[in-house]
Amino acid sequence: MAGTLPEPVLRHYCRDPDRVYVRCLDADGSGEEVTYRRLVERGAQLSAAMEGAGGAPGGFVVVLLPHSPDLYCALFGAMLGGHVPALLPVPSFKLDPAYQAAELDALARHIAAAVLVTDAQTAGRLDGTGVGLSHLRVVLCDRLPAAAVPIPETRASEDDVALLQHSSGSTGLKKGVALTHRAVMRQIETYAPTLGLRPDDHIASWLPLYHDMGLIACAILPALLGVPVTALSPFHWVTRPAALLRAVDRHRCTLAWMPNFAFEFLAARVRDSQIEGVSLASMRAWINCSEPTLAESHRRFVRRYATRGVRPEHLWTCYAAAEATFAMTQSSDRAPPRVEGLDREAFIGNGVAVPADAGAVMEAMSAGVPLEGTRIRIVDGEGQDLPGRRIGEIAVQSESLFSGYFRRPESTAAVLRDGWYYSGDLGYLSDGHLFVTGRKNDLIIVAGRNYYPQDIERAVGEVRGVHEGRVVALGVDDPALGTQRLVVLAEVDDPALVDDLDLASRVRESVAARFDCAIDDLRLLPHMWLLKTSSGKIARAPNRQRYLRELATPVTNGD
Repeated sequence: MAGTLPEPVLRHYCRDPDRVYVRCLDADGSGEEVTYRRLVERGAQLSAAMEGAGGAPGGFVVVLLPHSPDLYCALFGAMLGGHVPALLPVPSFKLDPAYQAAELDALARHIAAAVLVTDAQTAGRLDGTGVGLSHLRVVLCDRLPAAAVPIPETRASEDDVALLQHSSGSTGLKKGVALTHRAVMRQIETYAPTLGLRPDDHIASWLPLYHDMGLIACAILPALLGVPVTALSPFHWVTRPAALLRAVDRHRCTLAWMPNFAFEFLAARVRDSQIEGVSLASMRAWINCSEPTLAESHRRFVRRYATRGVRPEHLWTCYAAAEATFAMTQSSDRAPPRVEGLDREAFIGNGVAVPADAGAVMEAMSAGVPLEGTRIRIVDGEGQDLPGRRIGEIAVQSESLFSGYFRRPESTAAVLRDGWYYSGDLGYLSDGHLFVTGRKNDLIIVAGRNYYPQDIERAVGEVRGVHEGRVVALGVDDPALGTQRLVVLAEVDDPALVDDLDLASRVRESVAARFDCAIDDLRLLPHMWLLKTSSGKIARAPNRQRYLRELATPVTNGD
């Protein structure tokens, strides 16, 4: 697929303007349809408003909108006018609004954005924080009445930056992944045949568009290829998970992407009374993506919904990252995900994935095979290739790779070398399949969201009574939940505070207010309990082992 992202959308607009692109569902199942006519014409109006507010072709526009038709129209409207959209999450009511506004301010200044596209409610919350956002000209979508404006001519070229995806982690300043039109178009061109997309396909999604899985798989790919989407708000899905299943039944959906935790969540949180008469037989693929994929999560999901039409062959896997636009590997009905039993001692002690059928066995499930034009290597710490079944860092070469982290040359150089992206993820190759086994870095993943331990450690260390600089945040795998648990180990200033409930409460509140996540296991410890490296730094790996050995409650694989 040559050209720029707006071009296929404009072709759909010209040939079949009343074709439905996305159906935005409300909490009660009702919703609004966005046809290609609405997508382009409302997008053109929003593009003109962006330009009128000071946005220039090639410049960055921050899009801060809740689940709504205007979210999709603003995304494509920005690109229609030659602007570069950067989609960010709407401030959560659970978090400190001043903290969120300050983060938005720093990010907008870093990318030199001139325009903020949002709605009146979100703007009001930001205005009340006292954080200076006056450098941003604001376009309020819900205060902009519908009006006919000319459709702008495409102003971008294939090698221009099309959009900026920001890392989903919680660092103080998220890294912007710059993707060109050429990279995104190449991703769509190679990913669609891998999925075996058909004229009758229909995507069901609850994923946010500020994450690569929602943005690429559930917004851009379907818009370019004419595949309809039925979309729920992420907030509504979390409180009403059965709504996704009812949407699949009502609209005869065939494809859905979800992180591993969502399979566990749906298997455990939906009551039969909520899905009476619901059939999931229309689905040909539930694609597990975005965090380590667990075979047991697939088995639980199949057991829960087998009577409603879900079969093991309907569950696929994918390895993806924003730095590669999205997918790098994919399993399918033609190349099903493989599940292997591995010798635990060889895996942990020697870094080798040795097949085993009995004894101390651990399980690994493949993320599929590389897409056409994508090469995968497994390398050691020196960047040298490792043989099959040896565990090392996953390196990727693809025509869909990003051009770099925007205005982060040092961060870019650390991961992008000689045309290869060094992912920081660990894994091994076997018979063409990639198995992702962990992370080289210390990123914590809880329910599909990434958290950087140093940020959580900083928030805990600021609480009065905690010994500053003596905190460790860890992600500990919980097979029963299908995701990680957040564990915080914090030394206290006074031995009397080791079991202090008030201090524990303040620590939990500090983390929840900043990161919208809860500490699963908080341990207030006496001074000098935590282990340090020879250079004086807190050592996460040794402290993880000490926690697991001395403090952790064993987690089983049972239901």
